[in-house]
Amino acid sequence: MNILTLESKHWKDVEGVSREEIASAVKYAANEAKELLPSDLPYTNIMIEPEIADHVIPETGDMGMTYDDSHIYITFDFTVPYGKDSLLKHLRSTTYHELTHAVTFEHTPWQPGVLYGAITEGLATVFERNYANSAPLWGKYESDEIMHAWLKELKDLPETEIKDKNYFVEHTDGRKWIVYKTGVWIIDKLMGSGEDLFNLMGQSPTELLDQFSRLSK
Repeated sequence: MNILTLESKHWKDVEGVSREEIASAVKYAANEAKELLPSDLPYTNIMIEPEIADHVIPETGDMGMTYDDSHIYITFDFTVPYGKDSLLKHLRSTTYHELTHAVTFEHTPWQPGVLYGAITEGLATVFERNYANSAPLWGKYESDEIMHAWLKELKDLPETEIKDKNYFVEHTDGRKWIVYKTGVWIIDKLMGSGEDLFNLMGQSPTELLDQFSRLSK
């Protein structure tokens, strides 16, 4: 695994924390996560870059994107709006989250659909919540009745080749992180039935959805 800080005009303006401290925090978190995850991820590169506020999650000041098992991109607001300690905490949980995606993408490459997203984001969010001492906002779901309705809503959406931000980020009706919350609920239900999180990571999203369907009958 390789940790890279990409060149950026914003490094000189990062407030209260050094480039070296950020790289060190991500590297430490990655090594921690790798000890737990069911893959050594030998070809994974984590690229870190300061960005403007529009390019991160407003509530945390950072954001991660995983493209495949080799490329993870982590950005953070160069103004560090919530301070150094908050940034380093969120970078840790983001690293845990994104490395879970890399594990999934080793056997099932990324797809834009909401059901694929629900399972993969569910796995990643549960891992960061349970093992990175994190409380992600996108991991706090509603009642079973509401979550069943949200899952049906996701299933009824037409197939698309584009990631639907209404369901991944913020819906026009005010709901946020529908895909994430639905996925966390599904993974929690599977784990509640006796399944092991790390074994679930080794299965495809289709297999896990089928398993959940049998469980919920």
